[in-house]
Amino acid sequence: LLLIHSRMSAPEFRSDLHDLAIEQASWELHHRDLLQPVLEKMTASGIRSAFLKGTALAYHCYPEPAARSRGDSDLLVDEQNVPAVREILRGHGFACGAAAGAPALQESWQKLARGRAH
Repeated sequence: LLLIHSRMSAPEFRSDLHDLAIEQASWELHHRDLLQPVLEKMTASGIRSAFLKGTALAYHCYPEPAARSRGDSDLLVDEQNVPAVREILRGHGFACGAAAGAPALQESWQKLARGRAH
């Protein structure tokens, strides 16, 4: 949306796109603010991780991360670090939810903030 908005000139479409672009940018900033302390704690604990898919693309392939619309972040951690990462997530207010159809080695963690799950 941000990319389309920046290139669009028709005023009748720009207003709606502008509102959506602001919402998307706000989501990105809030999402980053939620994950940053978790990642800092993981780093301080010697836990290495890697973002996959949308988040990795957003931060490495787009001029602004908010230009890559997404609804979550996929984080890969070594299996031996899973218990420690779970504790870090819980300590930052995240809860593990059931991921319908998720592979056995995948977990879904969410934090309810501003009325939305992140």
